[in-house]
Order: sequence, then C-alpha cells, then structure tokens
Amino acid sequence: MRRAVWTIVATLGLLVAAPAWAHVGVGPISGFPSGVLHPLSGADHWVAMVAVGIWARFLGGRGILTVPLGFVASMALGSLVGVHGRAALWTETGILASLLFFGLALLLPLRLTTWLGSTLVTVFAFFHGHAYGAEIPPGRAGWAYIVGFVATTVLLHLLGILLGEGLLRGGDRLRRRHRLVRLAGLGVLMLGVGGVLA
Repeated sequence: MRRAVWTIVATLGLLVAAPAWAHVGVGPISGFPSGVLHPLSGADHWVAMVAVGIWARFLGGRGILTVPLGFVASMALGSLVGVHGRAALWTETGILASLLFFGLALLLPLRLTTWLGSTLVTVFAFFHGHAYGAEIPPGRAGWAYIVGFVATTVLLHLLGILLGEGLLRGGDRLRRRHRLVRLAGLGVLMLGVGGVLA
C-alpha cells in the first residue's frame, strides 16, 4: 500500500513539474488523429478530465452520467466558439481555475448536488473547449479534430470513473482509499497552483 501511495505522489509531482500545457506549442493540427492526441499532450487538460470522472463517481447517482456529459457538451460548444476567435487571457484563467476547483473538490472532498456539480463542471469545460477551438483550422479537418478530442475526453472521463470506483469501493480499506482520493485532489490542486505561479 505504501508503495502505491508513493508511486502516486511521484507521478503527481512529475505532473506539477511538467511545463507543457496542451494548447501551447503542440504543432500543426490536422484532423482526427491530432484531435485524439491533443488532450494527452498537456497535463492541464487530461488531469482535469480524469479528475472530473473521479469526482463524478464520488458524487454518485445521476452525477456519474450528468457531470461527464455536461463537460463533454460544454467543451464541444466552447471549441465551436473558439474557432471564430482566438485564445484569450480569460481562457487560461478559466483552465487554471478548473484545476483549482477540481483539486479542492477531491481534496475536501466536496459533495454537491448533481445539478450544482454539473453546472460548475459545464462552466469550466467551456474554457478547455475554447482553448482547443482557437487552434482549429476551418473546414473538414477542424470537424474531425473536434470529434477526435471529444472521443479522448470521453475515454479520460471513463478512466476517472473507473479509478473512482476502485478507490471508493466499500470494505475495510475504505478509509485508506478515501485518502488516495484526497491525495489525487492535492496533486490536481498543486498543478493548478503551479500554473498560477508560472
């Protein structure tokens, strides 16, 4: 158990130290393959997406479905808005705020109503989508790119839900597993703080 905890701590430490943000310097954007890989190229996006899945599992009930779906729908909408504009300062601020919120949501852990949790996640997802959309070229390749990063986002949410299921499952180790959820939240929070201080 201690080895698993230290592995998580080391991994989260590397995430915090990683300078890459998914929407900065990722190279040319060209269709579906680029869209699939784009969320994985920077910790700010994929960590947030996995954290959403873990938190959705923590909320339970309809939240397991509505929270991730709200994220995906809002992110897609944000990307469409971003296509007609360009990345702005408020986009970066919104992404960093999402990391701070998701980190605190897991660290505390924060239990909200499904409606409020879904609403907050939807707001933050818009910023992630807008950052993607600001890089999308017009035309067919842009639509394929959107489909690609939406598919990856869904998979990252599912990964988070599965991780949350494993960590929150009942049994005599439930308290230890809750500590791991809080530890994951601390890592997400540190990533957000690192982005603010950078």
